[in-house]
Amino acid sequence: MSKTLPERITDLREALDITQGKLAEEIGLDKSSMSRIEKGTRKVSSDELLRLVDYFQVPADYVLGRTDNLTDPHLFKDKLEVIKVDDLPYYYRSAIKAYADFQRHQFHVELRQGTYTPSDAAK
Repeated sequence: MSKTLPERITDLREALDITQGKLAEEIGLDKSSMSRIEKGTRKVSSDELLRLVDYFQVPADYVLGRTDNLTDPHLFKDKLEVIKVDDLPYYYRSAIKAYADFQRHQFHVELRQGTYTPSDAAK
């Protein structure tokens, strides 16, 4: 069975590891409104839906439960030759961020251990 709009919003928020308060602030709501939306006791206006899909960068049909596909066709422009990181869905951006954080950590470890050399940067 497909998830409901409140469940999908909750899942998207939790995937980004942000609080209800942070999400509410980002889309111009108060925390109690966001809480009621996620509980399913408050409807989402069309304007709020647009702000949510823009924030999460997912198709509105996904949030509305009309599809389980998170792939937005506009991302496939130019036969995938050029895609900006900001154009990617949140889960790809999250993976890229996690990888960058890992590399940053490795860099700091190598610096502390004295094992980093500038020639390593070419790898």
